[in-house]
Amino acid sequence: MFALLCLMLFLNPADAGNADKVIKSIQNTYRNAKNLELEFRQVNRFKFTGTENSVSGRLMLSGEDRFRFDADDQVLVSNGEILWRFNKIENQVLIDRFREEEKEDFFNSFLYNVQDHYYGDILAEEKSEGKKIYEIKLTPKPEQQSPFAAIRIWVTDKTWEIRKVIYVRFNGDETEYAIEKLNFDPRFDEADFSFTPPADTRVIDLRM
Repeated sequence: MFALLCLMLFLNPADAGNADKVIKSIQNTYRNAKNLELEFRQVNRFKFTGTENSVSGRLMLSGEDRFRFDADDQVLVSNGEILWRFNKIENQVLIDRFREEEKEDFFNSFLYNVQDHYYGDILAEEKSEGKKIYEIKLTPKPEQQSPFAAIRIWVTDKTWEIRKVIYVRFNGDETEYAIEKLNFDPRFDEADFSFTPPADTRVIDLRM
């Protein structure tokens, strides 16, 4: 789906100002959606060992602080005040207070506050199935304490639907999210943003 095999049209540096317009369009599109649901394929690449692993999952976003991240190996849920981390492999749940930095890995920061936290550059334009795709690099501003050296996103022109996101950490590790399905303004229940540990699960409460 994301194997964009067409010729890449690299932009002249003079066109870099277009990045602000594209980023603003992306931001406005997602800000106007009260809820957002994504089905994705996540690939983790580890530079030191040269290995990678992948999982499938679903992300539900409601506003800037509530989310539910369901993957093959874990579940993360926030109601804006409490964060639950359920490790399916270890059968363990960590409960903690929600903190702003928890949003970084779940799209929120660059969906809602891109220009506050990042400098943006359009690296390339691609053509896929007759549609223009922008490849954008987001670099954290010096005053931001981001865990990422950069974030790269691929987005469709005019609809501003995000197709792929790659988070690049300072040690060279990468986490890629290939978006397989995107749904604007789905209906969620309040129960979607809370978590009840399964029976016989080890629960560790870190809020003390």
